[in-house]
Order: sequence, then structure tokens, then C-alpha cells
Amino acid sequence: MPTIRKGFSYDEVIDADIKKWFDSLPTRKHSQYIRLAIKEYINRELQEDLLEKIEKAVSSNNEINNEKEYEEVKDDEYEDAKNFMNNIF
Repeated sequence: MPTIRKGFSYDEVIDADIKKWFDSLPTRKHSQYIRLAIKEYINRELQEDLLEKIEKAVSSNNEINNEKEYEEVKDDEYEDAKNFMNNIF
């Protein structure tokens, strides 16, 4: 499998945290750690995306349940009114 090279640049002042991280790595392992960091980022993005989809599904399900409960209450109120009217006459 061929090796693909990508250039990477950062500002030493603005990205001081990145510089500090690079400086803490073994010199000949920068590429390995960059790949690991990118993979970790991708995994987190996928997990957040999945969590967002789950939250939307749960929210949607709750809305459906709330609508059903509202319809049941309306039906109960109708039946109560109907029974009331039947009992009066």
C-alpha cells in the first residue's frame, strides 16, 4: 500500500497546545500519533452523530406518545360529557 503524505502547518503562538503536544512526542513517532489523533477524532464524531440520532428518535417517540396521551384524554373527556348528557335526560 503506498504511503500518502499530507502537509500540516500550525501557528506556534495561536496553537501553543499543539506545539506542546508535538514537543512531548517521540521525534520519530509524530506521524503515528497524528494518525491516532485523527482516528480518535473520527470515532468521537461518529459517536456524537449516533447519540444525536438516538436523542432525536427518543424525542420523536416522546412527542408521538404525548400526542397519543392527549388524544386519549380528549376521548375520555368526550365519553365523560356523553355519559353526563345521557344521565341528565
